[in-house]
Amino acid sequence: MMTTDTKWEERFTIALRGRLVSGRAIGDALAHIQAYCAESGESPQEAFGSPEEYAASLTFRPADTGSGLGRTVAWGALAMLAIMTALWAGGAWLAGERLTIPVGLVLAAIAGLVGLLAAVPALQLIGRRPWVLWLVLTAAITAMVMLPLLLRRELATISPVLPAVAAFAILAASVGWELTHPNSDEIVDPRQAGEPSRSLVAWLAVHPYTVITGIVLLTLAVPALVEAVA
Repeated sequence: MMTTDTKWEERFTIALRGRLVSGRAIGDALAHIQAYCAESGESPQEAFGSPEEYAASLTFRPADTGSGLGRTVAWGALAMLAIMTALWAGGAWLAGERLTIPVGLVLAAIAGLVGLLAAVPALQLIGRRPWVLWLVLTAAITAMVMLPLLLRRELATISPVLPAVAAFAILAASVGWELTHPNSDEIVDPRQAGEPSRSLVAWLAVHPYTVITGIVLLTLAVPALVEAVA
């Protein structure tokens, strides 16, 4: 009697996620695998071989893959810059100070963008070489943290108003799009009726811009409120 191989299915799912396959398509593929194994009595490894190799052999409709990857990456990069600028320029605006642009901060933003772009091909290897994605993200985060600390020479000093307004406008557009175009992309078994999970954790997972914008606002508001009370 065939038993469910959860680890094989997890590796298979990770490999397909690395190809940016939709949750619904992954659910359909898993349902096919489970049905075949239940009928044949074989394990997924015996029936389909390596989960990574089997995932790589599958083809999907363009609608079920990351056909909009370029747009997603571009918007993600823009949102990341907006988050950094909102914290940086917003803090200076609230403090009534001019905005100083150091060399390290500019290089940190570039490092973040490069890391984000490099993470896309690294995702394709996550099933076979997960360390590649870990290395890319670690290098990018380290550069983003260390460069502003090490390179403090000023490039320019400007008013923080325009950068702050532009950053919050981008974040507001991100939140508005996210709330009006829900896309949970959960893995759904086509053999089972029912709607995707509506738990708080699931909602937070599929609304990253909303969550991050809330954190940015809290980060800026709490010091201002503390100072006002004091």
